[in-house]
Amino acid sequence: MPDETVRIEGARIVLRDAVLDDLDPLAYWLQPGHRWRDFDGPYYPQPGPEDVARTIERRRARIIDGRFPTPRESLVIADCGTNALLGHVT
Repeated sequence: MPDETVRIEGARIVLRDAVLDDLDPLAYWLQPGHRWRDFDGPYYPQPGPEDVARTIERRRARIIDGRFPTPRESLVIADCGTNALLGHVT
């Protein structure tokens, strides 16, 4: 049986579990070469394109199965108006 989904609404953003529509933008932002990586902790390994593909497929399976870890390891930051992915928190 799938777990309950998490959705925490604020005035401008919502923290929520990932949905399938998040995967394409997430894959884009996880690719090497983005400026945000310059400010990320050096203790996180820099994934290559193959790593990103594996991460996206694991997330796809988790979304389809509806099984998210409890407690959550990460949540999507989404726009309240559009529900579009803005980022994620861990």
